[in-house]
Parts: sequence; C-alpha cells; structure tokens
Amino acid sequence: MKLTRPSFIACVGHAGLVLALWPCQGGAPEAAVGNPQSPDVIPFRLAVTEAMVRGVNANDAVASLRVWLGTLADVHEVHALPAPRLYADTADLAEALRREEADAVIGTTPEYWKLREYLEPDELIVGLAGGSVWEDYLLVVSARGGAAGLSQLRGRRLACWRGPRMSLAEPWLEVELARAKLPPLREFLSVTDYDKLSGAVLSVFFGRTDACLVSRRGFETMKELNPQVGARLVVLRSSPGYVPVVFAFRKGYVGRLRQTILEKLPEMETSPEGRQIILFFQADALIVTNAKSLEPAFEVLGAAEALRASGPAAGREQEAGPTGTASQLP
Repeated sequence: MKLTRPSFIACVGHAGLVLALWPCQGGAPEAAVGNPQSPDVIPFRLAVTEAMVRGVNANDAVASLRVWLGTLADVHEVHALPAPRLYADTADLAEALRREEADAVIGTTPEYWKLREYLEPDELIVGLAGGSVWEDYLLVVSARGGAAGLSQLRGRRLACWRGPRMSLAEPWLEVELARAKLPPLREFLSVTDYDKLSGAVLSVFFGRTDACLVSRRGFETMKELNPQVGARLVVLRSSPGYVPVVFAFRKGYVGRLRQTILEKLPEMETSPEGRQIILFFQADALIVTNAKSLEPAFEVLGAAEALRASGPAAGREQEAGPTGTASQLP
C-alpha cells in the first residue's frame, strides 16, 4: 500500500535550537506501515544543519525540501514519508546518524568533516555555481591607504560575510594568519559578521571597517552592480577553491529514494520544486561527485583543527598546514 502524505506541522524547539517538520495526525507522529525492516517503508529522514539556513527563512527552506521529497515519493511510488529536520548541533546530528535516525544530511563541508565517520564518501551531491563547484574567498581592503599586508591589519575591523557557501572562509584565513605567524583570527582582528554580502563589502567601501572576507563570486557581483567598488577596493589575499556545501547519505542507507534522488538530479531544473532545491544550495545546478573533490577543504580544515588543538600561542612559530588547491572533479 502506498503511503499518502499527511499534513505537516512546524515545531520550534526552545531557544530556537531545533525546528522540525514531522508528518503528523492529531498532533502525534504517524508511524510508517508495512514491514518495519524494509528500507522502503521506513520514512526517509532528511537532516538539514542550521548553518544551511543562515540569513533565510528556516520555515520556507525546510518546507521547500519537504515538498520536493514528497513529490519524489509520490510520483515514483516510493513508500517513504519525507520529514526534514533542522539541527543546530553536529553532536546531536552525529548521535542521530549513529542511531540511524537520519538517512541523509545537507550541510556545510566543515560539518561533513565532523560527521564523516557516519556519512558516505561516494555519491555526494554538490552545487554547481557559475560553471564550477569551487568557491574561493577574498580578503578585500581599501585601495586608498588600506593594508598592504596581513600584519598591517592587526587590531583592525573585519567584516565577515556569513552563509553556507562561506563555510571554508574562516578556516582558510586562520591558516593564512598562522602561516604569517600572526595570532588567531578573532584575536588579531575585531570581527563583525554580516548575513548580507552588500553589508560586508560596503562597510569597507564607506570606511566603516578596514577589510572584508567575501567570496570571489560575491565580490565580482558587487563590482558589476557598482563599478566604483572595483575602483576603490582591492584584493589583499585570495584562497584556493573549495566545495562549501554537501548533500550526503548515511553510511548503510539503501532505501529506494536514494537512487531516485540521484537519478532525478539532471531533471531538477525542469520543475518548480527542483529549482527551489537548487536555490537552497545557492547554485545553478546540482551534480554527483565523491569525497575526492573535498580533499582541498579537508586539508585546510585539518590544518585549522591542528592550530586550535595546539592552543592560541603554540604552533604560530611553525608553518601551518596546506591551504588546499583546486583540482578537477573526479
């Protein structure tokens, strides 16, 4: 018997830490029917990290995922109930994966790094933006009397654009500072986080801050919108390219919806539901790859982790680990 999609309710945890959309009837979760050992009658449980909805409406984002998964389940007769759940804490998500209470995760690459023990290294879904899976970052300063080197930024003000595709920016800059034998980022600079690209870039443009950390694509967009941005701001440092966001299945998950999702990726641009998911990734399309394409990110995350483990002072007198290099997708 094919399961129908019941109505959904939004449940927000205390302090806004957890938002979940669970299939409900009369206020209680509806149990899956059929053989509980069959992977096709157990609800497909998609986990989404809170970092993925920074700066957007969480209810709208999770609802769009629910509609997309529900459409796949209905059209392709997969006996599964889509139930996206938003996690703020990777420790809680790791426990859910360990207990097989989540079947797939959409999160940033640093979060995948923390959860890699539980997630598949193959058949990863990543975003393609501007014809590339790579996102590279820029440290931008004023062209009029701005810093000429990292050391000249000591004690200055940094505007840091935050968002899922900026997930590797701070680890990269931390490693760059260590390579220059300078203190950790938030000790070396006074950092203000911005949810909007324009706020971060224009804060330097108007002299409210001394530097900004943004993506190359974002900076190019700002220059197109206002050529004066390109005339008055210059790049002090640039990063290699990194894959910033990942959709990964739990190790051992073999439900039919897994293959359906992978097979239908090329068709996502043809449906409103699919286009909403592509926008959720802040991308132009989605493609399948494997963990080899994440290796540059793993290198910089490993180096940043080693710096944290060594303490605020130790390790600054030696060369930090590699910052990664962009390579072709396998």
